[in-house]
Amino acid sequence: MISIHEKIVSQMVMFLCIAAYFSYTPIAGAAVKNPVIGDTYRVDVDAFIPLFSVPSTEFKYEVGVKGNLCRELDTILMPGFYVHVDEILKNGVVRVTVTNGSYAISGYVHRKFVEESMSPCESTDFSSPDKRAIPPSMNVISEKLNGIMEARYCYGCNSSEEIKLDGLYKFSQENLEGPRRSFKCCGFDSSGLVHYVSNGYLPHNTNELIELGVILLSIDTKKELSYDDLDLIMNKVADTDLVVFIFRGDERSLYRFGHVIMAWKFGFIESGGVNLGIVRTSRQEAKSRLAQMWREAKAAGSNLYVVKWHPSFFVETKVEKLDEQAIR
Repeated sequence: MISIHEKIVSQMVMFLCIAAYFSYTPIAGAAVKNPVIGDTYRVDVDAFIPLFSVPSTEFKYEVGVKGNLCRELDTILMPGFYVHVDEILKNGVVRVTVTNGSYAISGYVHRKFVEESMSPCESTDFSSPDKRAIPPSMNVISEKLNGIMEARYCYGCNSSEEIKLDGLYKFSQENLEGPRRSFKCCGFDSSGLVHYVSNGYLPHNTNELIELGVILLSIDTKKELSYDDLDLIMNKVADTDLVVFIFRGDERSLYRFGHVIMAWKFGFIESGGVNLGIVRTSRQEAKSRLAQMWREAKAAGSNLYVVKWHPSFFVETKVEKLDEQAIR
């Protein structure tokens, strides 16, 4: 029979073993007491952190029927992203460089997110293969898409859950003649949607989307479009392929932004804007949407690109530019 003394000793030994274990084992979600310039941190599991393009805590936004738009919101950092601290500002904002191993972006996050939603990271070797984002399976992509069909539009956003920003940032509505709604940091813009469903493998930037995958078609929108050409495009695309145009920086362009739609189940899925939210285009409407994308690309001064990126469909191919016989 074990004595009371032996029980106490046994419990003390167990306590010391547990304490020693946690002293030497990195804990996911460990708080960062004081961010240090030059140090690297990793976004914790289940943490989503807004990255802004300017070092401010006050922003204006516009409201639509199915979303809102704050032009300074750049993206939402997802779990596993690496964050390098470049500068700590006096207004509580931290200038950072972010990467997931496939690409890098710079911007500003609130210090509180670094302290509460990131963990110290010893490795800074972002380019090593084990640090790169891994594309999800087609089943995971399908589950993600099914879960966001009722989501709102939010410029610069790629999160299905609302991120609480109370006390950190101040937002004031710009279009006061419209409906009055508080700013909600949740939803998707067009490139944010493909960034989200790809688990961050695809960049949250239309210009960079055409650089990551294989361009199946690069179509000159200066030429006329026919329905035969639309058939050609429809025969090229498969699930998860992207149809995208980019903004070339020409101030004379009518469209001063890019846009992307993703092929899915013989149609397309996209985030259509503050008055539309997530839009599903059926097979019967697919050609009409492609024709509209053609016109939008032309107004933006851009070619219309068809990009294949998912490894399950990856086929080595050369960029195919449609000639005058294909585009009449």
